[in-house]
Amino acid sequence: MVGRTVWVRWLGWLGLVGLVWWVGIECVVGQEPGAAGGQVLVLDEEMLKQIPPREFARLGKEMYEKADYYIASELLEYALRRNPTDYETAFLAGMAYYKSRDYRNAARWFYHVAKNAGKDYPEAWYYYALMLIYQGQYTRARGILQEFQKVHLRALKMKSYNAYRKYGALAESALATCEYALAHGRDKPVAKVVHLDTQVNTAYTELSPMPQSDTLLVYASLRSDTIIILKKKSEKREHRYRIRFYASRRIKDDRFEFLGEWRKDFNEGALHVANGAFSPDGKRFYFTKCARNDTGYYKCDIYVSEYDEERDIWTIPRKLPPPINDPHYTATQPTVGEMRRGSAVVEVLYFVSDRKLPGHRGGYDIWYSYYMRGRWSPPRNLGKNINTPGDEMTPWYDVETQTLYFSSNGHPGFGGLDIFKAQGYANKWTVPQNLGKPINSSYDDLYFVLGPERYYGYFTSNRPGVIALKHPTCCDDIFYFEWLGKPRLYVRLVAYDETDPERKPLDSVEFRVSFIDTITGRLVQIANVRTGEKTYAIQRVYENNQYKFTAVRRGYFSNAKWFSPPPTKKHDTFLVMIPLKPLVMHKPYVLRNIYYDFDKWTLRPESYPVLDSLVQLLKENPELKVEIRSHTDSIGSDEYNLWLSQKRAESVVRYLISKGISPDRLIAKGYGERFPIAPNSINGRDNPEGRAKNRRTEFVVIGKINIKYEDEIYQMLEGDNSGSSEKTEDSSSSSSESTQQPQQ
Repeated sequence: MVGRTVWVRWLGWLGLVGLVWWVGIECVVGQEPGAAGGQVLVLDEEMLKQIPPREFARLGKEMYEKADYYIASELLEYALRRNPTDYETAFLAGMAYYKSRDYRNAARWFYHVAKNAGKDYPEAWYYYALMLIYQGQYTRARGILQEFQKVHLRALKMKSYNAYRKYGALAESALATCEYALAHGRDKPVAKVVHLDTQVNTAYTELSPMPQSDTLLVYASLRSDTIIILKKKSEKREHRYRIRFYASRRIKDDRFEFLGEWRKDFNEGALHVANGAFSPDGKRFYFTKCARNDTGYYKCDIYVSEYDEERDIWTIPRKLPPPINDPHYTATQPTVGEMRRGSAVVEVLYFVSDRKLPGHRGGYDIWYSYYMRGRWSPPRNLGKNINTPGDEMTPWYDVETQTLYFSSNGHPGFGGLDIFKAQGYANKWTVPQNLGKPINSSYDDLYFVLGPERYYGYFTSNRPGVIALKHPTCCDDIFYFEWLGKPRLYVRLVAYDETDPERKPLDSVEFRVSFIDTITGRLVQIANVRTGEKTYAIQRVYENNQYKFTAVRRGYFSNAKWFSPPPTKKHDTFLVMIPLKPLVMHKPYVLRNIYYDFDKWTLRPESYPVLDSLVQLLKENPELKVEIRSHTDSIGSDEYNLWLSQKRAESVVRYLISKGISPDRLIAKGYGERFPIAPNSINGRDNPEGRAKNRRTEFVVIGKINIKYEDEIYQMLEGDNSGSSEKTEDSSSSSSESTQQPQQ
């Protein structure tokens, strides 16, 4: 930067996602040693002319190695204005501009090197094409990449085989991006996107939007609209120059009102804080604290604060223990999911790390750990369906639909970091889907999150149009979006007593909401909705999902209904009514149409449908313990009838066990002819109709058992090791170059 001022030092880590964004400090003529912890260069025009270009090049390289990319680009730029044929410096200037996301200036210097010194720097053609991709010039970039593969890779192979492999893979990945973008660039928009104004965004980077309600948006920012000037050495320790949590109130759609700092107890301290995530039950708050070391690397750790209900306060945040946090690697960007099985709930923490444990794919990966039995499990990689040799980051897990949203530069997209979604849990995931335009762009798009009503949400991007201090794509702002063409669908859930002819809705009903997991085919419970004193509950549903609603109320057998939203383009609410049978302990319930061959105890196939309905009832009421009773008529001796009825009851129990009902919940008991419900004879004459009624099978609820679903979930998660130790590609051949550190 030429003139009376020069950018000389940078305040801190403002990274987007993994990019290090340094806030510039502008210093006027004069000398102030030690501002922001470093020497300040204060030069006028005459002094600038007296310094050799090689000194600016040397200082620029030094700043680059310290990850001070902004100041490096300024120093290298000045050196090149005096000596444009220094192609080593020109290539480094291109890299400095690239890593500070100034794609236009980066393209300028990469093209300069490629055109004039392409034999010595053949990789400059790749980076030039990559900068064109970032600017949305896919056709031109594709042509350059194809020529790079045919011509310039050979020169790289002569220089270094590892470089040949690396750039060969990078070029292939960049070509895939071009092809995807050209194929989908004219797709119908999926959402309306609005850039939020200064009631949320400032000239510095905003990150990690976290809607707390339909009206409250929490996010992280170093909130200022002007260059921060540090005048004294002591000011480097001032906590006000740190990323903090802030809040804005949503007035209507994309209109907001700035409220100020959010929860100062989380903002205290000298470290940067961001990336907040509440547990699904709202009792724990996870977030990131980060500090920069002398090499420019930002080391982040995940902290948690717990809500103390008795004192109505949040506890002092504490750092999560190993193995979540690791002294050698960063751990950041937490999001929380859960696994349910009956009444048991297991919390699953997803987070981003550069750790090199077995299973890592390269760059920054998303990992998971679950909390059970008072400990955190060793982190495991989400696997190759999600993680790539590039960077995956800013995950957000939607518990309602078991969907993970994340950003990646390793999956096919429109350039930079794109936002993707995949359904699943732990390391079992569907193939990620690109969310499409205009949510994704050729720039970096990340931090996707849905609002409570799910028809709208937020993400961050550095696309042109953001509020920026340095250049048009330097910094991230928060964007608001609303889905287009996606109807808002709800179900009104009502339970009633099946003996009530008027079907009056019951109150105090719990509805367990489940849907079919597309990965495993299992039925997965995703929510509990209670009516309380109301007589109905409202549950949001989504197209293409098959739901099961189970109604549970004290004094009744549980019952369930399946529901799949019909195709519609309009907002709609559907009514689902579920009948409940009154539950009376120790009352016999006859299972009709249970058949055996004469004088046999083997079940006939026509008995299976009735027993399957009992299986369903027992699965929907997993706490019930029942006695299976079998009765005979009076034909035969008492001793024989007791023996035969016992055998028949045991046949029913064996069938129920074969269908997954625990033996601990079942008792088989034969009663022979002792408890008839109709006369076997009338006036000494045989009564076939009465004897037919007496030949029956019943079940009786005799008690309840304690359910330990936690063991079952534990076994499921422990079984998720498959693929976590898979071999990974050499980082030198990664298909997407990592130039970033993940943001806090």
